[in-house]
Amino acid sequence: MAEGRLAGKNALVTGAGSGIGKAISVLFGREGAKVMAADINEEAASSVAAQIEDSGDEARSLRADTSSEDEVRAAIAAVVDAWGRIDILVNNAGIGGQQYTWDQVIAVNQSGVFYGCLHGLAQMQKQGGGAIVNTASMAGLIGAFVPGFPGGFGYAYIAAKHGVLGLTKQFGLDVVRLRPAVQREGLVHRAHPGQRARSDRGLYPGVPGRGRRLYGAVSRCPISRFSR
Repeated sequence: MAEGRLAGKNALVTGAGSGIGKAISVLFGREGAKVMAADINEEAASSVAAQIEDSGDEARSLRADTSSEDEVRAAIAAVVDAWGRIDILVNNAGIGGQQYTWDQVIAVNQSGVFYGCLHGLAQMQKQGGGAIVNTASMAGLIGAFVPGFPGGFGYAYIAAKHGVLGLTKQFGLDVVRLRPAVQREGLVHRAHPGQRARSDRGLYPGVPGRGRRLYGAVSRCPISRFSR
């Protein structure tokens, strides 16, 4: 196992098969964590786990549909069965786009996070500690204007990401000692990974005042800047 900032930690990452979830999983492995890569696409999750192991780190994979409470609970149990405890849970799985219904988006993007917090927190209380990271979006702080698309990124997507922030705050208040969304800057940026630009130049051209609104939202983020 590689020695790093997460050496000796066991992590579950949902939505690990691609995008942000894949990047988190690979980074966690590089930093020494044992990673359970979970995704509704079992083949994609297996590929990410193989990539981590090819680098000399330890990983496993499983299929998990985070819209199912039973499957989220089972994914957490799988980490405990494999390695004895779960130190980090990243509720990252999400969907978006006009091909999905309101119910589908809410089920994955909001209910899935709730199930992860609920059952992850219960396990962490039992074992005496842990950290939960919830992936939200700038769409959890502001609405969006996308020309030709009523609802911006989608009404359900924006509602769900606002809901993720609310859930994170409430779970944090409920159990301050195991506050969800605890993270170390440089490993995982809290909850707002969407914008990767260092400035607003070129972002949303032709939308008056867009930069001001984005930076107004960023000022309310705990790390007070865009992720990079």
